Amino acid sequence: QRLEATATGKLDEQFDSMFWVASPYNWPVIGWMSDLMAYTEGEIKEYFETYYQPANLTGVIVGDFEVEEAKDLVESYFGRITNKRPKAAPLVTHSVPLLGELRFSGECDCQDQVEVRYRSVPHGHPDEAVFDVIADLLNGRTGRLYKSLIEDKAIAAQASAGNRTMRYAGSFSFSALPKGDAELSDLEAAWYEELDKLKNELVSERELQKVKNQASADNFRGLQDNSSLFFQLA
Repeated sequence: QRLEATATGKLDEQFDSMFWVASPYNWPVIGWMSDLMAYTEGEIKEYFETYYQPANLTGVIVGDFEVEEAKDLVESYFGRITNKRPKAAPLVTHSVPLLGELRFSGECDCQDQVEVRYRSVPHGHPDEAVFDVIADLLNGRTGRLYKSLIEDKAIAAQASAGNRTMRYAGSFSFSALPKGDAELSDLEAAWYEELDKLKNELVSERELQKVKNQASADNFRGLQDNSSLFFQLA
């Protein structure tokens, strides 16, 4: 339903499948539609009992509460739930290295857009922070992408970069929407220019300090409400 409700949903799904060759991220969480149509009741029950069980559960409680009282409540509601099957075997299949450039083109009832995606690192990797800093350098109204693609070249209506880290792997991506008569190839070429600058030129102290200040402010704001604390702990 989530995929059907968005114009680019099915394209995003197929793009992910192409990008994550031989990886579990290569297919949707509960399978392709052909899988869903072929599952038996027994297979669905086995899947649920294997993956939706206490051994895979993470619980977080935040707020003003008494610890012992909270423990008693958690035990009374969740303690009686048992693991019905052994915990799933650890992952042994990872994505194979890409030996060349892959391209995916699709059409939908939506505005033209381009995405360039790279393999990065999994969550917790020492270089995760490096990719996060690069994304912060590029993003925002004072970031490089806004200044170059939106203000100077005036070829993009939107432009952003992002680092997505997951348990087993990660990806770094650039995406943009064209403005006026600009072509997707213009956006892609402009992205490679920015990428070359990152590779060949040192980041200024001013830019780096801006990123540090923003990170500090974001971390501080993340301590101000229970929902942010919840996600940090989880």
